[in-house]
Amino acid sequence: MRIPPLARVLLAMAAAQWCACAQGHITVTVFDYVNAPHSEIAPAVETARRAFLAAGVESQWLVCRPGDCQTGRPANGLYLELFLMPRLVTQLTGHAARHLAGYAMTGPFVPPRGYAFYDSARTVADRTLRPMGVVLGCILIHEAGHLLGLDHQRSGVMRDHVEAADMDNALMGRAFNSEEQKEDRKS
Repeated sequence: MRIPPLARVLLAMAAAQWCACAQGHITVTVFDYVNAPHSEIAPAVETARRAFLAAGVESQWLVCRPGDCQTGRPANGLYLELFLMPRLVTQLTGHAARHLAGYAMTGPFVPPRGYAFYDSARTVADRTLRPMGVVLGCILIHEAGHLLGLDHQRSGVMRDHVEAADMDNALMGRAFNSEEQKEDRKS
């Protein structure tokens, strides 16, 4: 039986002590600190949900405004938090400093958390002529992928700097690259 790469990551995480409850389902809460318009945030989380579904992973994406959020950790499955922030507050140095659109804190944080930066997403949307909801969706997919243990790839939404073609592919259910698909065929 072939198991998609992302599903394999989830299964491996299920064996980890901090997430013995995972059963191939993730819940992602997106904390919207920019009060993004519904016309941008709704397609972003739907794009992300469909991307994970195409990779064989059931996911639920919740959006809440800080202070209005009454979500708690689900009883079973993985739980991730993504924070949609206006911009990166502290400038990073080196490779990571170039037009940073998001950041995943992959250390021992429980729950795992990542950040997406609205101003960078707007810059990418303007540069690529892609809708803001698509760009935000790809950033959310990318950072959630890091939180699940995926590294940068040469193509797909896990590329260091996602390109327009990667965004178009994500919309068509091909968010993850062909290298991951080749790995899938070996299993």
